[in-house]
Amino acid sequence: MQQAEPNKTSLQQWNRQHWRRVLDMLRNPGHEWEAIAEESASVMELMSAYVIPFSVLNALVIFVGMTYFNSDWDVDFGYRVGEENILAATLTTFLLSLTSVLLLAGVFRWVAPMYERRCSYADAMKVAVYGAVPVWLGGMLLLIPLMVMAAMLMLLISFYYFDLGARKVLHIRSSDSSAFIAISLLLHTFLSMIVGGVLSALGLM
Repeated sequence: MQQAEPNKTSLQQWNRQHWRRVLDMLRNPGHEWEAIAEESASVMELMSAYVIPFSVLNALVIFVGMTYFNSDWDVDFGYRVGEENILAATLTTFLLSLTSVLLLAGVFRWVAPMYERRCSYADAMKVAVYGAVPVWLGGMLLLIPLMVMAAMLMLLISFYYFDLGARKVLHIRSSDSSAFIAISLLLHTFLSMIVGGVLSALGLM
C-alpha cells in the first residue's frame, strides 16, 4: 500500500503534463512546437501518452454516438448504423487511429529526403502525433453527427500543425513545407485506403 500512492501520484503528474501540452498547443502552437523540437521522446512514449489514449477516447465516442444518437434519436441526422455493426465500427475507429499515425510518421520520414532532409522515425512520429491532436479533439465532437463540420474544421487546423512541425522538428524549409505536407498527406491517404481494404477484408468495415 505504501508503494501504490507514489505510483498513483506519478500517474496523475504524467496525465497533467500531457494534457497541459495539448492545451498549450491550442493556445500557442508555434512556441510549443519549438519546445517539442528540443525534446527527446521515443515512439513508445508517444504511443502511450497520446496515440493510445486518444484512439480509445475517439472509439468510445463513436460507440456512444452510434448507440444513443442513431436514427431513433433523429431520422435525418442520427447515425445510421445497425446495432450489429456498432462494435465493428468502434474497433475500426480504434485501429485506424493507431495505424494512421504510425503510417504518417513513416511517410514523413520517407518523403523528407526529397527535400534534402533526413530524420529519425521518432522525430517524424512527433510531427505525426502532435499534429494530429486537433483531429483527435475533433473526433470527440462526433458524439453527435451534427458536429461533423466542427470536426472538419479541426482537420484543417491539423494541416497547419503538420506544417509547423515539419519546419520546427524536421527542419523542412519554409518554402517547401506546404508541398512536403501535401505530398505526405496524399501518400498517406493512398496507404490508408490499402489499410482500410485489409480491415474490410477482415470484416471490420
